[in-house]
Amino acid sequence: MTKEKWNEEAEELIDTILDFKEKSKRTQEDLDSAKCELASLLEQHNVTEYIGKNGKVNFVDFEREGLVKDNVVETVDGVNKGKIKSINMKDLTKEIKVHFINVRGGYLCD
Repeated sequence: MTKEKWNEEAEELIDTILDFKEKSKRTQEDLDSAKCELASLLEQHNVTEYIGKNGKVNFVDFEREGLVKDNVVETVDGVNKGKIKSINMKDLTKEIKVHFINVRGGYLCD
């Protein structure tokens, strides 16, 4: 059985997409590793912000509300089955502490 031309093209495109996804995954791992190294370097020197000729880096800390997945699923199921008449949002959310390193490109004017 011979493949039609479009089948071959589809196979090639699938291979191309999978290759890009794998490269993207490796790039993300490399990016995360470099960020960890930079964060460690700043922490070693007790620095929370650095501005250099290539860009700026700083730590960002804040809190936000997030959904508790299991509680939401359970509540939706209860509502759909008619077992729950009232929803308390506090039961569905939690405070999430966010801590990350922010790196922006740019340069200092001399």
